[in-house]
Amino acid sequence: ARPYDLWLESVFISVGAGRGVRQGDLVVNERGVVGVVSDRVERSLSSVTLLSSPLFRIAAITGSSNCEGIVAGEGLVDGKASNELRMMYVTAGSPVKVNEKVYTSGVTGAPDNRSPKPKGILIGTVKHVAEDVNGFLTIELAPAVDTNAISNLLVYTQ
Repeated sequence: ARPYDLWLESVFISVGAGRGVRQGDLVVNERGVVGVVSDRVERSLSSVTLLSSPLFRIAAITGSSNCEGIVAGEGLVDGKASNELRMMYVTAGSPVKVNEKVYTSGVTGAPDNRSPKPKGILIGTVKHVAEDVNGFLTIELAPAVDTNAISNLLVYTQ
Protein backbone atom coordinates (compact mmCIF):
# COMPACT_ATOMS: atom_id res chain seq x y z
CA ALA A 1 0.00 0.00 0.00
CA ARG A 2 1.07 3.62 -0.50
CA PRO A 3 0.35 6.56 1.80
CA TYR A 4 -1.45 9.24 -0.22
CA ASP A 5 0.71 12.06 1.19
CA LEU A 6 4.05 10.34 0.41
CA TRP A 7 3.08 8.41 -2.71
CA LEU A 8 6.50 8.69 -4.38
CA GLU A 9 8.53 8.20 -1.21
CA SER A 10 7.21 5.22 0.72
CA VAL A 11 5.11 2.07 0.77
CA PHE A 12 3.65 -0.12 3.49
CA ILE A 13 4.39 -3.84 3.49
CA SER A 14 2.43 -6.53 5.30
CA VAL A 15 5.29 -7.90 7.40
CA GLY A 16 6.70 -6.44 10.56
CA ALA A 17 8.34 -7.09 13.90
CA GLY A 18 6.44 -10.35 14.26
CA ARG A 19 8.49 -11.72 11.35
CA GLY A 20 11.80 -10.19 12.49
CA VAL A 21 11.65 -6.96 10.46
CA ARG A 22 13.56 -4.01 11.95
CA GLN A 23 14.22 -0.41 11.04
CA GLY A 24 17.02 -0.18 8.47
CA ASP A 25 16.46 -3.61 6.90
CA LEU A 26 17.06 -3.67 3.15
CA VAL A 27 14.04 -4.24 0.88
CA VAL A 28 14.60 -5.67 -2.62
CA ASN A 29 12.83 -7.34 -5.51
CA GLU A 30 14.09 -9.43 -8.42
CA ARG A 31 15.62 -6.34 -10.10
CA GLY A 32 17.47 -4.83 -7.14
CA VAL A 33 17.15 -2.41 -4.24
CA VAL A 34 13.65 -1.02 -3.58
CA GLY A 35 14.34 0.80 -0.30
CA VAL A 36 14.89 0.37 3.44
CA VAL A 37 12.49 -0.22 6.31
CA SER A 38 11.82 3.14 7.97
CA ASP A 39 11.02 3.95 11.59
CA ARG A 40 7.46 2.57 11.54
CA VAL A 41 7.61 -1.15 12.30
CA GLU A 42 4.57 -2.75 13.88
CA ARG A 43 3.79 -6.41 14.50
CA SER A 44 2.53 -7.15 10.97
CA LEU A 45 3.17 -3.88 9.10
CA SER A 46 6.25 -1.87 8.15
CA SER A 47 6.87 1.35 6.28
CA VAL A 48 9.55 1.34 3.57
CA THR A 49 11.43 4.44 2.43
CA LEU A 50 11.77 3.97 -1.35
CA LEU A 51 15.06 4.58 -3.13
CA SER A 52 13.32 7.41 -5.01
CA SER A 53 12.81 9.32 -1.74
CA PRO A 54 15.14 12.22 -0.89
CA LEU A 55 15.44 10.58 2.56
CA PHE A 56 16.94 7.38 1.09
CA ARG A 57 20.67 6.74 1.61
CA ILE A 58 22.76 3.59 1.18
CA ALA A 59 26.47 2.78 1.00
CA ALA A 60 27.40 1.71 -2.52
CA ILE A 61 30.27 0.52 -4.68
CA THR A 62 30.74 0.69 -8.43
CA GLY A 63 31.00 -2.66 -10.20
CA SER A 64 34.19 -2.45 -12.23
CA SER A 65 36.05 0.56 -10.80
CA ASN A 66 35.38 -0.35 -7.12
CA CYS A 67 34.70 3.26 -6.09
CA GLU A 68 32.71 3.67 -2.89
CA GLY A 69 30.17 6.35 -2.06
CA ILE A 70 26.64 6.99 -0.84
CA VAL A 71 23.61 6.67 -3.12
CA ALA A 72 20.71 9.03 -2.44
CA GLY A 73 17.24 9.45 -3.91
CA GLU A 74 16.32 12.63 -5.75
CA GLY A 75 12.60 12.89 -4.89
CA LEU A 76 10.87 15.73 -6.70
CA VAL A 77 12.95 17.94 -8.98
CA ASP A 78 11.29 21.09 -10.33
CA GLY A 79 7.91 19.74 -9.22
CA LYS A 80 8.29 16.45 -11.10
CA ALA A 81 9.19 12.99 -9.86
CA SER A 82 12.84 12.38 -10.61
CA ASN A 83 13.66 8.99 -12.02
CA GLU A 84 17.30 9.29 -11.01
CA LEU A 85 19.58 8.66 -8.08
CA ARG A 86 22.86 10.34 -7.26
CA MET A 87 26.05 8.84 -5.93
CA MET A 88 27.91 11.19 -3.61
CA TYR A 89 31.38 11.46 -2.03
CA VAL A 90 33.33 9.79 -4.83
CA THR A 91 36.66 11.59 -5.19
CA ALA A 92 37.25 13.54 -8.41
CA GLY A 93 39.49 11.63 -10.80
CA SER A 94 38.04 8.26 -9.80
CA PRO A 95 37.60 5.95 -12.82
CA VAL A 96 33.78 5.71 -12.74
CA LYS A 97 32.34 5.17 -16.23
CA VAL A 98 28.92 5.63 -17.84
CA ASN A 99 26.94 2.33 -17.97
CA GLU A 100 28.84 0.93 -14.99
CA LYS A 101 26.66 -0.95 -12.49
CA VAL A 102 26.41 0.23 -8.87
CA TYR A 103 25.77 -2.22 -6.01
CA THR A 104 25.28 -2.21 -2.26
CA SER A 105 28.68 -2.23 -0.57
CA GLY A 106 27.60 -4.02 2.60
CA VAL A 107 28.74 -1.12 4.81
CA THR A 108 26.11 -0.29 7.45
CA GLY A 109 27.17 3.14 8.65
CA ALA A 110 27.02 3.85 12.36
CA PRO A 111 28.62 1.23 14.65
CA ASP A 112 25.35 0.78 16.54
CA ASN A 113 23.38 0.01 13.36
CA ARG A 114 22.31 -3.59 13.90
CA SER A 115 20.66 -4.00 10.52
CA PRO A 116 23.26 -5.40 8.11
CA LYS A 117 23.08 -4.67 4.42
CA PRO A 118 24.07 -7.47 2.08
CA LYS A 119 26.82 -6.71 -0.41
CA GLY A 120 26.29 -6.91 -4.16
CA ILE A 121 22.59 -6.05 -4.61
CA LEU A 122 22.08 -3.95 -7.74
CA ILE A 123 21.09 -0.32 -7.11
CA GLY A 124 21.40 1.15 -10.59
CA THR A 125 23.51 2.07 -13.60
CA VAL A 126 25.69 5.16 -14.08
CA LYS A 127 24.09 7.62 -16.55
CA HIS A 128 26.36 10.65 -16.20
CA VAL A 129 29.66 11.54 -14.51
CA ALA A 130 31.13 15.02 -14.03
CA GLU A 131 33.58 16.66 -11.63
CA ASP A 132 32.15 19.27 -9.28
CA VAL A 133 33.91 22.26 -7.70
CA ASN A 134 34.36 20.53 -4.32
CA GLY A 135 36.75 17.80 -5.43
CA PHE A 136 34.11 15.10 -5.92
CA LEU A 137 32.34 13.52 -8.86
CA THR A 138 28.70 14.24 -9.60
CA ILE A 139 27.30 10.84 -10.57
CA GLU A 140 23.74 10.33 -11.80
CA LEU A 141 22.27 6.82 -11.76
CA ALA A 142 19.29 5.18 -13.41
CA PRO A 143 17.70 2.99 -10.71
CA ALA A 144 17.43 -0.74 -11.36
CA VAL A 145 13.90 -0.75 -9.90
CA ASP A 146 10.92 1.28 -11.08
CA THR A 147 9.32 2.26 -7.75
CA ASN A 148 6.02 2.95 -9.51
CA ALA A 149 5.65 -0.75 -10.34
CA ILE A 150 6.77 -2.91 -7.43
CA SER A 151 5.47 -6.14 -5.97
CA ASN A 152 6.81 -9.37 -4.47
CA LEU A 153 9.31 -7.75 -2.13
CA LEU A 154 11.93 -9.42 0.03
CA VAL A 155 13.19 -7.96 3.32
CA TYR A 156 16.73 -8.87 4.42
CA THR A 157 16.53 -9.50 8.17
CA GLN A 158 19.36 -10.72 10.41
